[in-house]
Amino acid sequence: MRQTVDVRVPASVVLSSNDRLHWRPEGERTAQIRMLGKIAGRTMFAVPGTVKVRITVAVWKGRASHYDPQNLYPTAKAIVDGLRDAGVLVDDDHRHVEGPYIDHGGVNPALKGRTARSGSVVFTVTLESIGGAS
Repeated sequence: MRQTVDVRVPASVVLSSNDRLHWRPEGERTAQIRMLGKIAGRTMFAVPGTVKVRITVAVWKGRASHYDPQNLYPTAKAIVDGLRDAGVLVDDDHRHVEGPYIDHGGVNPALKGRTARSGSVVFTVTLESIGGAS
């Protein structure tokens, strides 16, 4: 089983491991991203609790700037939590999920805004079954 969904996140909301935000705005951004993940998850099939999945995330940006995709883990984690909220995943613990693994997907000029923080970033999330849940 393999499922893929695109989650479009406004660049101004994306969380990075390099951010040093106060807990309140960070929590508000996390909630927004989690809701986007939940909405995207409504288009996916539920993964049975007996199946373990590998989650990979490809990051698509509007600019060809240098960045470290791994720093976007907080955003990917919030999306996975949204998939859990939508009922796609029984749980996102080590028994049911491997990852998420994050990598650069490419550049899509359609995502470009007037400034670096005004466009969007698309996170392509792929769930692939890798065996039984332990």
